[in-house]
Amino acid sequence: MSRRSGKAATKLVVTLILAGIAFAVLYRPIQRHMLSQNFPESVLYEYEGLFRWGARGKVRSGQKPYRTGKVVVAMPSKWTVYGYGAMYTTQMNKVHTSKRERTAIRPRLHDSFFDLAPSIRASSPDDVDTVILCEQGKRKVADYVPMEGEGLNYAAYRLRATLHVYDRRSGAYIGSHEILGGHPKHETIGPGNESGSPPGVAGFIDEMPLK
Repeated sequence: MSRRSGKAATKLVVTLILAGIAFAVLYRPIQRHMLSQNFPESVLYEYEGLFRWGARGKVRSGQKPYRTGKVVVAMPSKWTVYGYGAMYTTQMNKVHTSKRERTAIRPRLHDSFFDLAPSIRASSPDDVDTVILCEQGKRKVADYVPMEGEGLNYAAYRLRATLHVYDRRSGAYIGSHEILGGHPKHETIGPGNESGSPPGVAGFIDEMPLK
């Protein structure tokens, strides 16, 4: 191989590597945008309509809910409720609903949806068999002891996700399950509250049994 052809081959390899890196960087945002376009806000509000306060699930409390096929994971809308503060639609009974003032957060696809295995992730509303509405929150687990001279106490939290699972085809409520994230640090030297790692929602859904 001549010196010129060797340089050309090296240049081609570098170009292919850079193209691969660019594809890897851009693929996820493009995929996310395309999937989001397939699930407009009106459809996500329809999924919220599956929620019924006090409904009994098909699985017992504490048992892992199952899926009936391909999945969509959505974060329900959050409202400002007079006298109660901000609440997800999936936390409201009739009293709360009557006191809704305004939408604080509109429904959207949950971040975990984009991390699901392609074999179980729905690509369009017609493809959806199982709807999962995911509330995000946190649970206080401890208070940090203030250092000498500090006048404030800071709290330690575990992040949580509460999943409400529905069979879209029949509208049946399958059940709910809470997932906790990692524990916060035992000690902290900076001011402010501390939280552990987020709950593994996508991993939990990937392992839900198919029924």
